Amino acid sequence: MKFYLDGSDWEADYFISDFDYAAWTTNGRRLHNMYLDNASAAGFIREENPMAAQFKATVPGCDRSVLVENNAIADPYYGRNLDHSRWSEKMSWAFRKKFTLPEEMRNKKRFQLHFCGIDYQAKFLLNGVYLYEHTGMFIPFEADVTDCIRREGENNLVVIFDPVPQAMPDHQDATPEGCKPAQFANYHRAQMSYGWDWMRGMVAAGIWDHVYLNANDDARITDCFFRSQASGDVELTVDTIAQKKAAFELQIDIEPANFSGRSYHFTRELNLVHGDNSTQMHLECPAPELWYPRNYGKQNLYRLTLTLDGEETVKTVAFRTLEMRRNPNSPDRAYDQTFTFNGQAVFARGVNWIPADLMHSNCGAAEYERQVRLAAENNTNIFRVWGGGIIEKEEFYDACDRYGVIVWQEFPHCCSCYRSDPEFVAFKAREGEAILRKLRNHVSVAMICGGNEMMYYGEYPENPIYVQYRKLTEKFAPDLPYHVASPDRSRPGERNHGPWHFMMHEQINPHDRLVASELGCNGFPEYESVKKFIPEYELETPDSQSWKYHFAVPCRNQDWHVQMPWFNVTNTPERCQATMFVQSDILGYWMNHCRRKYPHTTGCFFWQYNEPWPTLFLSVIDYYTLPKMAYYRLGRVQKNTILSLQDDSWSCADGQFAAKLYLTSDLPTGELTGSFRLLTGDGKELLQRSFTGVYGSGSVLLDELNAALPDDVPGGLLIAELRIKNAAGEIIFEDDLLYGVPDFKNIFTAPACALTAEAVCSKSTGNENLLRVTLRNSADAFAALQVRLNLPEIDHKQVYWRDNYVTVAPGCEKVVTAALTGSLPEVVELTGWNMQNVKVAIATDK
Repeated sequence: MKFYLDGSDWEADYFISDFDYAAWTTNGRRLHNMYLDNASAAGFIREENPMAAQFKATVPGCDRSVLVENNAIADPYYGRNLDHSRWSEKMSWAFRKKFTLPEEMRNKKRFQLHFCGIDYQAKFLLNGVYLYEHTGMFIPFEADVTDCIRREGENNLVVIFDPVPQAMPDHQDATPEGCKPAQFANYHRAQMSYGWDWMRGMVAAGIWDHVYLNANDDARITDCFFRSQASGDVELTVDTIAQKKAAFELQIDIEPANFSGRSYHFTRELNLVHGDNSTQMHLECPAPELWYPRNYGKQNLYRLTLTLDGEETVKTVAFRTLEMRRNPNSPDRAYDQTFTFNGQAVFARGVNWIPADLMHSNCGAAEYERQVRLAAENNTNIFRVWGGGIIEKEEFYDACDRYGVIVWQEFPHCCSCYRSDPEFVAFKAREGEAILRKLRNHVSVAMICGGNEMMYYGEYPENPIYVQYRKLTEKFAPDLPYHVASPDRSRPGERNHGPWHFMMHEQINPHDRLVASELGCNGFPEYESVKKFIPEYELETPDSQSWKYHFAVPCRNQDWHVQMPWFNVTNTPERCQATMFVQSDILGYWMNHCRRKYPHTTGCFFWQYNEPWPTLFLSVIDYYTLPKMAYYRLGRVQKNTILSLQDDSWSCADGQFAAKLYLTSDLPTGELTGSFRLLTGDGKELLQRSFTGVYGSGSVLLDELNAALPDDVPGGLLIAELRIKNAAGEIIFEDDLLYGVPDFKNIFTAPACALTAEAVCSKSTGNENLLRVTLRNSADAFAALQVRLNLPEIDHKQVYWRDNYVTVAPGCEKVVTAALTGSLPEVVELTGWNMQNVKVAIATDK
């Protein structure tokens, strides 16, 4: 029986550390922090007449979230405000909560207190009784509190944190003489917290995950492992603690969780001894419904309920067989890199996931639901959970299970070599086991990796840490593949990460890799997001300090200025549009390039999907979860069956258009009809091709396209229109590419379009509604360029556009839909590069 202690009824305050308190009280010449108290001396932990706390607190929470909650600091992500609260990292923070046991728990025999995640080092007291001290972000804290819990009356729980460990974020270069670990690499916490090349440091102290009290009688389940196969065979391991030697009945129920279907029920007798027990059993579940990644099948989930001694343990599980198959033409000793589920090979269309907030406590079920669903909506099917971040909360992996997003999980190592002394390795053994036990029942988790880019910094694959991780994975999650590092320089077929910047397509075309696990390009977010974190007085000065503070990179190959000669921008809104367009083009081209090489290449992951604070850099969705232009381009080119163009550039500077037209499909197709058209901005057709056929998985070259361009191309712009229809005549793929002739300097002054729109909202499934917007452009007008649809009356987090930033050629129409999870809007707003803002009333389909 669980009783969660999360909530907004905690209290918090900050003090000097125990070390500083002892220093001034034992040395009269020690003036630093003289006369200030630690939490104990101040009376924060007293049972009788405790000191009043300065702050109310919500848990999960941390020092900065408490300060924000109490209006003690301004938004730390605005301007350079993050620097204003660094004093907090030098303090000892203390949290406390008073609670009363629910009546149904009071007669239980045993009680355990659980903290799922604390950061970083803390002491715990319950009713004045010291429980234990705990270090580490990724190992849960558990204490038996049977002897000090008050079954009647009020309980007082106190957590006192040491000041967070300080370290420099700098990476250490490897030398022939060996490597030296970076300072941050000494601590068992999120490595990025001290700062990275896309974020400023925030080292938070607090309770970043759930807190609960567990109660039981003579036996309890401490862990279970549901190891299933597509056949329905299950090896179930149940770990228990018993208070006496006795036989206990275990009831096992496996029931559909998100679909209607067959259930399976079993009863087993467990002969337990006093103390720890582990019991393995074989179950047969005939003809189960299977789980597949996004776009390859359904995400059928089951609810596993284990009932022992009157208490239930519930997990979400699934049936699937996971294999890694060899990529054709791989080098000898290369990793097998093709994810295969239930016999179906998968092209991994992925992104790199990083923590969604510097204050990790801020992320809960709603935040994970938003970001994971956004990824699934644009046909992303894998997250590489980067080793510089965290082992996410259960709610993240639950969402990935629901939406069919595969998880490539890295242990928390990044951009450094690491210590290999016995003490450090022993800690990593405990941490690694805790991580694998947390992850192994999640069907979406399909890869375990030692970490990110350690070998760039002198690390070696034989380091005992990574040998130990392999053994731990084989023991606790034996069906999951394990890679030493990403990339693993000790294995053929692995290439360094990158590039992460703007370049011509001809520079991309030669790239060959089995899986491209980090690629990217920088692009600013939408102007409405920029205004949330750049002060008004700096909005039109993108070389000012707040812009640089938020990583508008001013140098090297990620310098945003490098993109600007292709455009003629006059203000920040145009600058945002131009850089988003660059990012959209590069990411779309990379994905198409990798998919054209399938099955030799079986994955392409972009850096980065999300961001933990607002930046002007590499993410596909911004901190506020507003998707950038690239998000929607990827949504088009990540569909199962696509058309793509291989060319040398996004511009035509020599009076010629030349490209190769490919069809790529993940799965064998039915009969398809496809078309290609090359248009000028005013609608003149320069080239047209069509085809009909049935195709297998992989890529096929359909045509080599060439067209001479007129001397004067209206607006200096070409549109390459790509379409595929199925046998029923339904459009299953569409993409419109813009080519500059010879550049894009006219896009914001192009001739006006004549766009009209109709918008209808109808009931969809559950509590959701479906918005359908039909855009039509006059045949006598110029193309409508990068039309963005927006619902200004409602929170954008309640909207999931299936496409956006669309181009509508003269005489054409385009239908854009969105799922709405909240209130119904009255108008849809249309903006674009060559049109005035338009608001269209939304009709309701009854």
